[in-house]
Amino acid sequence: MDDDSLSGRITVNGSPRIQQARIEGQVTGSDVYGVLVDDHDTQVGTFSGSIMNSGMAGTYTTVDGDSGNWSWNGPVPK
Repeated sequence: MDDDSLSGRITVNGSPRIQQARIEGQVTGSDVYGVLVDDHDTQVGTFSGSIMNSGMAGTYTTVDGDSGNWSWNGPVPK
């Protein structure tokens, strides 16, 4: 079933707040967005970005106001 959801785990380099998190998000057209959740099921940030030919990229912001860029190179979700 295709429900346009996006989920998985990420590793964040350079953020004092997040080293690893679970992502829970949505895909709308070429846009992706959602939340970052720690291992205690607490939301620790948000993310948004775009799907491109070579993968996805965008920005994240933690609940403490830390922000940065993210990217993923791999098969594009269909």
